[in-house]
Amino acid sequence: TSSSSYATGLSLRVDVWRIFSNCVKFHSHVSAISNGAAIPSFISISLHLRDYFNSLWQEFMLPSEQIKVKALPKVVTGEGAVVNVNVSSHTNTPTNLSPIVLFKRRDAARRLRFRATETTPLSPRVLRNAAKGIERLLALGGRVDELDTGTVLTTPAAPDLDDTVCPVRHTTPRQQRLGIVNELTSLRTSLLTFADKMEEVSASNAAQASLPVEQQQLSSAPPYTVFDLAQALQFVTGKYLGPPADPSASTPVSATPVPVTLYGDNLRQTLTVRFDRLLGKLIAPLYEST
Repeated sequence: TSSSSYATGLSLRVDVWRIFSNCVKFHSHVSAISNGAAIPSFISISLHLRDYFNSLWQEFMLPSEQIKVKALPKVVTGEGAVVNVNVSSHTNTPTNLSPIVLFKRRDAARRLRFRATETTPLSPRVLRNAAKGIERLLALGGRVDELDTGTVLTTPAAPDLDDTVCPVRHTTPRQQRLGIVNELTSLRTSLLTFADKMEEVSASNAAQASLPVEQQQLSSAPPYTVFDLAQALQFVTGKYLGPPADPSASTPVSATPVPVTLYGDNLRQTLTVRFDRLLGKLIAPLYEST
C-alpha cells in the first residue's frame, strides 16, 4: 500500500476524526489562547463538520443491510481509491465500532435526521438527485450502490418457483418484481416532471420581477417534501408486496407447498432497508443545511 492510500476504511475515518480533534485541541489550548492564535469559533465549526462527516459516512460508506461477516466489503472513494471498511476484527476493533453498533447508531441518527427534515420541500436539484438514485437502483438490480449485495429485482430468490402463483397473494415472484420496477420507473419520471415544473414556475416568476407589483402574476408549484418521497417509496412495496404474510394462514389443499416468504416478505425487507438508505443519502446533506 502506498503512503497516499488507506489499508482500511476505519483508518480513513480515524484520520479524518484526528483532523477535527487536532483543531479543537489547538484552538482550546492555553498557549494558543494566550498568544492570540486561537479562534474559538473554530471549535464549534470543527465539531459540526465532524458530525456532518459522520452522517455522510453512515449513508455513503456502509451498505444497506448489516454485514454478518468479519469484514465489510471494499469500497471506492470519491477520489477513485479502493479502501476496505473492515470494522469487525476481534482483536483490533473497539466494541463501539463493531458492525452491530455502527448500524444501530445509523438507524438512530437516521430517524433523527428524518424527523428534522420530513417537512422540508425538495428543490429541483434534490428531486433530480432522487430520480438519479432510483435510476441507479434499477440499473443495479435493486442495489443502492456497489456496497449492497444481491440483485433482488433481476434475480429470482427461487428460480424454479419464479412463475408459481403464491396461494396467499395470488401473484408470482416475477410479477411482483416487474410491478416494482415499473412503479419505480414511474416515480422517477414523476420526480423529473415535478422538478421541471418547479423550474418553469421559478423562471416565470423571475421574468416578472421587473414589472410593477400590480402587474405581476406570480404562481407557485406545490411543495414535494422528504415525507412525500418516503411515502412514495413505501407505496411501491405496499402495492406489489402487500402486508407481511401470515405463515399460519390456511391455504388451499391443492396449493403448491412453498414458503410464503419467497413471495414478498424477504423482498419487502430488503427493499425497505435499501429505500431507507436511498432516502438517507439524500437527507444527510439536507439535515446539515437545516
